[in-house]
Amino acid sequence: MKKHLFKPIYWGDDQSTEVVFEAISELPPEELVTACMVFALHGKDRIVLSKPERGWGIPGGHREEGETAEECLHREAMEEAAITLKNLQLIGRWSTKKRFHSMHNAKYPDQGYQLLFVADVKELNEFKPQLEITERIVIPISELKDYHHDIGNFMPVLNYVMEAGYLKRV
Repeated sequence: MKKHLFKPIYWGDDQSTEVVFEAISELPPEELVTACMVFALHGKDRIVLSKPERGWGIPGGHREEGETAEECLHREAMEEAAITLKNLQLIGRWSTKKRFHSMHNAKYPDQGYQLLFVADVKELNEFKPQLEITERIVIPISELKDYHHDIGNFMPVLNYVMEAGYLKRV
């Protein structure tokens, strides 16, 4: 498999936070984990998406105080997509670093990690809109690029995940 190099992207309306995706397989120190996301696979060729205000994306969210990364992932998957997960596998992280302090990054640490997992859906429960999530869908993996709210920035990560075979289940 070829080595993937990911270019930095910048988050916030003022681009105050530099973000770089890194392919990893070991958890970073828990206190540096700020959020967790998951490619939740339903069957061999389908994926679960949720829709907050910013648009369609993979389920995930911020880690609460005292929560492990896996606990965060399970909680967020249930809150955002009404799913339970099994066979969790860490596949990468977004390394975040403040370029400067602003109102857009004030509530986040100067440096942190947002983890990316792949997992199988153990249970697809009835979905009811709640909190910030208005919808959930299960789509063919091949259609993910047609839905993701920020596909321009997400495409290099999606290409890596696809090429590495993380979204193929036998």
